[in-house]
Amino acid sequence: MEDVCITWRKGLKRVWELPTRTHSGLVAPLCGLLPLRFELACRCSRFIVKCLNSSNSIVRFVAGRGVLHQRMHSPIGRNAQYSATLLATPLSKLASINKKVSWTTVNNRVLSGSDFSNMNVIRELLYIMHNFADMTLYSKDEIDFIPEYCCTS
Repeated sequence: MEDVCITWRKGLKRVWELPTRTHSGLVAPLCGLLPLRFELACRCSRFIVKCLNSSNSIVRFVAGRGVLHQRMHSPIGRNAQYSATLLATPLSKLASINKKVSWTTVNNRVLSGSDFSNMNVIRELLYIMHNFADMTLYSKDEIDFIPEYCCTS
């Protein structure tokens, strides 16, 4: 999974023309996305909850058995445990995991206060670089230097 997350971040850096040394924790939030591992944990949790609440008794039984009784011996149980642990939520509250909880976790654990101010500056410069905003605010040298500095320091 880590290899997929790394490749995903590299792709985002390339698309947004960010410096290759940009801090990995900044890449997804800078683009307005959840980090991939949090997005996957959110989706996995929703799927597991749907299985646990399924109208099909076999699906409900297998999911319940995997999550509640054979947690680390079952792929669905391991995924439930991973999602709950990543998002600092008790397994009994798996149904409460959503994007809002994920964003709160990312903002509290992954990003610091200086990251937020850096992200605002970088985002504004990205908009300018991609012609979504007025370019007269900064010189060409500033537009080239500031993202490099903010993304890597």
